[in-house]
Amino acid sequence: MKINFLTTLAILFLATNVFAIESGIYVEVGVGTGTKEQLKAKKNNYDYDTSYLGSLYLGYQAGVYRFELEDSYKSATLKDKTFDSDVTQNTQMLNIYYSGYNKSKMVTTLGLGAGISSIEVNGLKNSNIFSYQAMFSIGYMKTKHFIITPKYSYMRMVKSDNFDRNSDHLLSLNLRYLF
Repeated sequence: MKINFLTTLAILFLATNVFAIESGIYVEVGVGTGTKEQLKAKKNNYDYDTSYLGSLYLGYQAGVYRFELEDSYKSATLKDKTFDSDVTQNTQMLNIYYSGYNKSKMVTTLGLGAGISSIEVNGLKNSNIFSYQAMFSIGYMKTKHFIITPKYSYMRMVKSDNFDRNSDHLLSLNLRYLF
């Protein structure tokens, strides 16, 4: 019998046996990479193979819900027929997560976020670009306070003065400490 992806996720979350989940403030750091993308500017389209990112999170965990502020930095080298150029992107997001805890040490998490980005490439710069993202992770609870989490994010920026809508598929490894 074929079970689709959404049904599998529903089973994972509904099968969780919520036990004494810690609540409190946490700090999380992450490093990762993005997949091959194309940045669409008003005058040119730029290709890049990989991007590198670093993120810092400050949040509050309330049982199975988490609320956090994210500050991330991404950089890549763009390839054009006549030159190479660096692109930098800074993003600040407000993220909300639902986590499925069970008696094992695995934690599945779904999240959504919204915020602003600034991007600069080859002299073109835009700030305060509305951005949003969806995230999925399966983490490992090393202790009640320390979680190691591989994370997938799909982030999208809306159209701005110098750039068309752009999206990124990001993979990161995050370390979270709950106080």
